[in-house]
Amino acid sequence: MNKFRNRLLFIILTCFLIIQFLFILKVSEPYPAIKFPGFGSIPQTEGQIQAINYELFTYINAYDSTAVSAYDLFEGYPKTYVP
Repeated sequence: MNKFRNRLLFIILTCFLIIQFLFILKVSEPYPAIKFPGFGSIPQTEGQIQAINYELFTYINAYDSTAVSAYDLFEGYPKTYVP
C-alpha cells in the first residue's frame, strides 16, 4: 500500500468509529461494538450480589457437559470470596 491508501484507510476507519460512537450515544449499542455494553438494566444491590441458587456447566460438545463447582471456578481466591 502506498501512503495515499494508508491515509485513506486511516480516515475511513476513524470516521467509522466516530459514526459508531454517535450511534451508541443516540440510539442503541450495536453488536459487536467498540464500546462495552452499559448493563443499565441490571439492578444495583448496594455493591453486593446475592445468588440464591446457581449452577455452572461447561459443554465440550452438544452431548457432553461437566459441572464446575464454585471452588474450582474461583481457585486461588480466599474462601470468603467464594459464593
